[in-house]
Amino acid sequence: MQPDITFVIYDDTTKLNQPIVNATTDKATIKFQAFLEPIVNGSRVVILDEFYPKPSTSAGMAISLHKRLLRNQDTTDLKGTLEEYNAKYANYFARLERVHFPNLIRHNTSAAMCAEEKGWCWWYNRRNLHSYFSENIHLTEYGLELLRESYTNVLRNAFEVL
Repeated sequence: MQPDITFVIYDDTTKLNQPIVNATTDKATIKFQAFLEPIVNGSRVVILDEFYPKPSTSAGMAISLHKRLLRNQDTTDLKGTLEEYNAKYANYFARLERVHFPNLIRHNTSAAMCAEEKGWCWWYNRRNLHSYFSENIHLTEYGLELLRESYTNVLRNAFEVL
């Protein structure tokens, strides 16, 4: 069986974001390519979800937001900059640039996650005060809604390849 489209969510930030000493012999990149190879060989199109910006609160984003709202505390700091995110994961993105398969589509999730206000990644919806994250990693229905158009576009691109 060969699926038309396979989504890959690979979140090994520890290895993929380590400093790159020698790009041509980088073990993390080689291992990542080896991981992807049977998937891309067994699928007509593979969509790789890139890492997305996420909060780092001690209690989790939804709980932190809820507590602040109950205490009538400021929530305007519950965001991060796209620039900080790109700098933090520069090695990860550099590795992705070295991974090439003709049927691999990279899905830039950060563009959708940080589209509300240029340069900022908000961790909650400022209109209805609902968190985009259940804790600090997994998206709520509101966070997923941010990605709806992005997934629609990436699927449209995948069907063009098919």
